[in-house]
Amino acid sequence: MTAGSFNTNLAILPDAWSSDLHLSHPTARECQIVWTFGSQAWTDALSLPQYLEESAYLTTVPLARYGAMTNWILTDKTLPPDQRPIICSCETFRKRAFISDVDGSLAENIIHGVASVFCNPDLRRRGYGSRLMKELATILRNFQAEVMEPIGSVLYSDIGKKYYADLGWRPFPINTHIELDPSTSSDRIRVTRLRSDDLERLCSQDEDMIRKEMSSPSSTSKTRMMLVPDLDHMLWHHQKEEFVCQKLFGKQPHIKGALVGQAGYRMWAIWTHRFYGSPDDASSENTLYILRLVIENQASPGTSQGTQFERQVEQMSEILLAARHEAAEWNLHRVMMWGPTPLVSNLVKRTGIQSRTVDRDHEGIASLLWYGEGSGKEDTLEWLGNENINMPLYVSPAAETHATRIASIHMAAFGTNVMLLAQFPTPAVRQSLQRCIATKALADIRDPNIAVLVVQEDGHRDEDDDKADKVIAFAKWSFPVQEGERYEEAPWQWPGGTNFEVLEQWSREVEGAKERVMGRAGCYLLMQTPGLTFMATDPAYERRGAASLLIQWGLRYCLSENTPAYLESTVAAGPLYEKHGFTSAGKISMDVEAEDGELITYEELSFVFRPIEQGPGVDAD
Repeated sequence: MTAGSFNTNLAILPDAWSSDLHLSHPTARECQIVWTFGSQAWTDALSLPQYLEESAYLTTVPLARYGAMTNWILTDKTLPPDQRPIICSCETFRKRAFISDVDGSLAENIIHGVASVFCNPDLRRRGYGSRLMKELATILRNFQAEVMEPIGSVLYSDIGKKYYADLGWRPFPINTHIELDPSTSSDRIRVTRLRSDDLERLCSQDEDMIRKEMSSPSSTSKTRMMLVPDLDHMLWHHQKEEFVCQKLFGKQPHIKGALVGQAGYRMWAIWTHRFYGSPDDASSENTLYILRLVIENQASPGTSQGTQFERQVEQMSEILLAARHEAAEWNLHRVMMWGPTPLVSNLVKRTGIQSRTVDRDHEGIASLLWYGEGSGKEDTLEWLGNENINMPLYVSPAAETHATRIASIHMAAFGTNVMLLAQFPTPAVRQSLQRCIATKALADIRDPNIAVLVVQEDGHRDEDDDKADKVIAFAKWSFPVQEGERYEEAPWQWPGGTNFEVLEQWSREVEGAKERVMGRAGCYLLMQTPGLTFMATDPAYERRGAASLLIQWGLRYCLSENTPAYLESTVAAGPLYEKHGFTSAGKISMDVEAEDGELITYEELSFVFRPIEQGPGVDAD
């Protein structure tokens, strides 16, 4: 084997799992060798000498200097530096991360970003890459703990999901970005162009907003984690782009992003220019990357109307126009925004600007190795800033074709409810109940005094909105019925085998609770027919905000008409209604026999919303 190089003699090289191998830090000479071989993958538009110069330079800039960047090699520990083989290599970056628990207790930790993983092509598929990553996973758990406690490691895989998943870095389930073409449109750009001097202030304000958001209780009952998009991140990208552009063009980009709007209602983007190939090569993937998009006073993710949302659509249009102009100015072939949130995706679509949403399944796969509490999987951890591109949701009146789907969602959400099981005690009765729910839903949809609403994903808006399989949640709001007004709601047709004693007793308890709270005055009711909850989300789509959209729909009416609203809720759903401005009005309880024959006390909560008590959870736009 040649000393201090990637050129190795397989006959004398230790086996991938030999105790003679270990991770070490390369010398300055070995770094030159690592960078030379890495140039096969990462030179981009630079020549080899320029790339070697850039690699050395990028160890001295923010996010890398002062020990924040570390180079690693897998090598033979029995041989001295500069005389040992370099089998594999990578680098890590120490990044700041915010961690917030369910109650909003915020802590700052470090997460080690892994990049530039490279193995001698002649040695691939022999286990050396796996050995490198397994050693690294163990070391990073406590690496630089004297600075701050490590909570995990992240990387972006360009070889699919499985390889790194098998080594502990769990892939983010969906990896999506939005692409737009550059534009030479003559439209006037009405934004403030951001320059280097603007970034420190904006990054600090961004960080303050993140701290505030993450210090509030979680709405998903998950731990939240976010890599802090601090100034050092932006400067690393900008100093890289300035180095490259100076080499390619003899000049540097001075526009670092765009901002629009007044303080408290602003939107801004910070971007970077990346040249993967010759600027004159139309087939290259030269890209203007939007590194960070910030929206102050965000609209609800599923909102599609209202002054706040429309203002942000206009702002997004201006930001995208500025980014597309900047891309054209530098002869970049596309604009790319990674990990758009549901709100951002909705705003981009509403601008009417042609864009492409790309689901990546092989390149740029966000992957996390978690050292904190819990599994680190998406069921226990919410990775903010790398959001799942769930399609935005919208509310619409239910169509008659939705009735069967409404019944299906109802039973999926409440089929194990203790009161429902007591009222409808056998599987056969509950199967018949589902058909009865569909019949009643159809009657309610036809009733002008009732608003039956459904939530669907916005990606299906251009399809047949009547398609029942696209509905993910529903609610029934009943309009106020004043005393003396002649109105009779379509009655329920209960299935044979119903336990009417339990059903009727619970009906009396519910009606009594409502009368104690509201009297007989008119009010807007989120109806809950005895023992059945008339708002439900398909469990597969929970924690997407569908229930909030359905609640907000009715509360807007209450605010406009100065009319109270009343509902009964399961105990588990109580915090959701409190979040939207409802106040508790007492408990409703009744002893029932559980499926195992044990007598238990079943409880629900009554809530009332009064417009005069409106809280911050209600959007009156």
